[in-house]
Amino acid sequence: MINWKGMLFLPLVLITGCVEKVNERFGPEIDVFPVTYSVSLSNTRESKMSLSTFISDHKKELINYGANIQWVSNSGNRWASEIKKQLIKEGVNKDLIIISQGEKGDVYFDIKFSIVVHKTQVSSCQYAELGAINTVATGCFIENARWSSMVNPQKMLITPSVDQEHKEAEATASGKEE
Repeated sequence: MINWKGMLFLPLVLITGCVEKVNERFGPEIDVFPVTYSVSLSNTRESKMSLSTFISDHKKELINYGANIQWVSNSGNRWASEIKKQLIKEGVNKDLIIISQGEKGDVYFDIKFSIVVHKTQVSSCQYAELGAINTVATGCFIENARWSSMVNPQKMLITPSVDQEHKEAEATASGKEE
């Protein structure tokens, strides 16, 4: 006699044997690292020209990331306030400009003007080959382009972001002023 339960189960086994195996999808390997552009200056006419050149060279970064201005002397403090007003007039968000007092030590400058930019380095993608379907990661080029086009890639990371560091530095700077 024929086992009807076995006959019902047999097509199921045959169908699953023909299913294509899809490889597990892995996320991209992305490195995000900070790049700092900075200049230290004394309050002179030549230094003001150098600073305006520095600002015009890094205009795009200033608008996106803001600036950190550390002053050491009293004239540096006044100059830092003037620079902040100038940057706000040029379209930099006032919340992205941080003015703080720097360490006196052996410093021979009045201010240190710096911009921290986060850059991404993405992994290289393997090209698809005939007969090797689903053996390489799919969407690698799209994912790399997405990460490369981000303005603030550090915000996508789980670690504390630069915005949080900016807020902490701003809180300590305002605490020193009071």
